Amino acid sequence: MKHEYKINYDTKINIISLEKKSFYNKFLKLKFSSNVAKQNINKVYYNKNLLAGQIIINDRYFIECNFNIIKNFIQNKNFLKIYYKGDVVAVYLKRKINHNKLKQLFKSRRKSNRKNKFKIYCSDLSNKKIIKKNSLISEKKALFIDRDGTINEDSGYTHKFNPKKIYKKTLNYMKNYSLNNNIIIIITNQAGIAKKKFFLSDFKKYMEKLKNFLLKNNVTINKIYFCPHHKEGIGVFKKNCNYRKPGTEMIKKGINYFKLSKKNCLYLGDTDVDKLCAYKSKIIYKHVNEIK
Repeated sequence: MKHEYKINYDTKINIISLEKKSFYNKFLKLKFSSNVAKQNINKVYYNKNLLAGQIIINDRYFIECNFNIIKNFIQNKNFLKIYYKGDVVAVYLKRKINHNKLKQLFKSRRKSNRKNKFKIYCSDLSNKKIIKKNSLISEKKALFIDRDGTINEDSGYTHKFNPKKIYKKTLNYMKNYSLNNNIIIIITNQAGIAKKKFFLSDFKKYMEKLKNFLLKNNVTINKIYFCPHHKEGIGVFKKNCNYRKPGTEMIKKGINYFKLSKKNCLYLGDTDVDKLCAYKSKIIYKHVNEIK
């Protein structure tokens, strides 16, 4: 077992060449796909039809932001311009438009001091010094977060999703990470699976509903790691497992996958087990009651 519940977001990204230069696209195909894979976006299009529900990116730029929450900010408009230092670097299309109209959108500049509601990093690929660096974006912060008792109320072997049981202060804390283009990794012990209090399928249904609820509230999840094992479990789930907290394997997997620096990692939890897990992993721990 890989101890990971894989999630996907139905976010469509189309990188187009406004200036008809193939150089940028070749570079983006190497860099951009791995970038969005870490946001659980599986498909990136290059110079395809301009359809509704797409994020269109000018291939002159390499940009990083939380693409999954962009559609939440469009409101009643047909498109949403995404700015960096006054320039339009991407556009979210609610409805299909023609190519000439799109080019006009990219030529416009911000007329006010209003900022994007989410942080964006951007590199101009026409600057060849940027290309030579190979590492385009600065280090990110990462929030490792427990589920039961931290994100939602712990009713004991929790497996039925109830949006009213989500802690608002935790939701707001997570939202800050997502809006600032940082990483959120859920790590959770699920002994209820081992003890047959509920099934693995129940856990997956819960996490899918949680993912969708969080997305509507401008929070996206980068990884979900869980441990279904317990020494008092039944059958294949009866096991002393290093993934089970306070074991550190879930945190190690997250750090290795995202190539994180431990100084940029925070663990938010609610029990002594969580605290010990953070201590053994050598990352900062914060109790959920400490956040506002």
